[in-house]
Amino acid sequence: MVNYKKLLVISLILTILVFSGGFLLGLSLDSTRISDLVENLNQNELSRESYLVESEFIKNVGGNICDLSKPRVFTLSNELGTLGQLLTRYESKGIFRDTEYNYLKRKYFLLEIRTYSLFVNLKKECGYDFNTILYFYDQNEQSSINQGYILDSLVGAQDDLHVFSFDRNFDEPSLNTLKIYYNVTSSPTLIINDKLKKEGLSSLDELKAILK
Repeated sequence: MVNYKKLLVISLILTILVFSGGFLLGLSLDSTRISDLVENLNQNELSRESYLVESEFIKNVGGNICDLSKPRVFTLSNELGTLGQLLTRYESKGIFRDTEYNYLKRKYFLLEIRTYSLFVNLKKECGYDFNTILYFYDQNEQSSINQGYILDSLVGAQDDLHVFSFDRNFDEPSLNTLKIYYNVTSSPTLIINDKLKKEGLSSLDELKAILK
C-alpha cells in the first residue's frame, strides 16, 4: 500500500533542498561577479597609476611623453568602457547590496573623471584629435536610456571617440564639482570635446555631424 503521507513529506524535503541549492548557487555566482568587478576596477586603477609613474619618469629624465601616452590612455578608456558595461549589467540584475553598489559606482565614477582629465590634458599638450563626450544621465528616464543606446552606436562607428557616463543624481563630491563646472542641470546632457554642451536627446545623425 502506498504511503501518500510519506511521499508528500519526501517530495517537500526534495523541493526545499533543490530550492536551497539554487539559492546558494545564485548567491555564490553573485559574489563571484562582484569580486570580478572589484578586481577589474582595481586593475584599471593600477593601469592608470602605472601610466602616471611612467609619465613622471619621462618628465624628470627626458623623453617624449606624447609617444607614450596615446596607446596607454586608449587602453584605459577601453577598460573603463568594459567596466561600465559590467556595472550596468549587474546593476540591472539587482545583485548589489546598497553599500556595495554605492562603493563600486563611486569608485568607477572617480576613475572616469581621472581618465577624462588625462584625455583633456593630453589633447592640449600633444594635439591629439580624438573626441570625448561626457554623458550625464538619469537612470530611470527614458530619454536618458535612449541617449545611451545612441552613444553605444556612435562609439561603434567611431574609433576615436571616448564616452564617459555619469549618473547625474549620484552623490559624489568630485561628480558634483564636474556638474557645477559644466552647469549640468538636466538629463540627458552631453559635453562634447570639453566645450559644446547639448541638453536633451541628441540624435545619432546630429552627433555624427558635430564630430566630423
